[in-house]
Amino acid sequence: MWLITLTLPPRCILAVSRKYFIGLQKLCQYQKAIILDRIAYVMHLVMYKDYKSNKQKQLQLEKQRRKGKRRRNKRKRKRGKGKRRKKRKRKRRKEKREKGKEERKEEDSIGEKERTKRRKKKCKKGSRTQKRREEESREEMKRSQEKKERREERK
Repeated sequence: MWLITLTLPPRCILAVSRKYFIGLQKLCQYQKAIILDRIAYVMHLVMYKDYKSNKQKQLQLEKQRRKGKRRRNKRKRKRGKGKRRKKRKRKRRKEKREKGKEERKEEDSIGEKERTKRRKKKCKKGSRTQKRREEESREEMKRSQEKKERREERK
């Protein structure tokens, strides 16, 4: 085991195996830190566990990244296969759409005729209700006049 003190702002003491020490040297070069001393055997392991867990996390992330890459590559490989089928499908869809449009146009023309008929009917109904309302208003006027006459008679 190696005990390494780094000249990083939080002065860390790392107890690491040979494999990790080589990795740490690279890390030090990257972080512009200096390895001060190496002591052969050490009783206490300070940041070794953290270092190891971080390493595992990094490996996991790398695995996930590779998985994603694999999926993307698969998609790329699949591209271009079954082009004829796709073209046929598109054609069929287009034809269906056009047929649907024509049918809708026919339905609309039929529907418009019916709508105009309905409108005419509605107008007739409307005139009836208008007449009824006018009659009711006339009756009310008559009643109010009668009431006024009665009041005048009482006086």
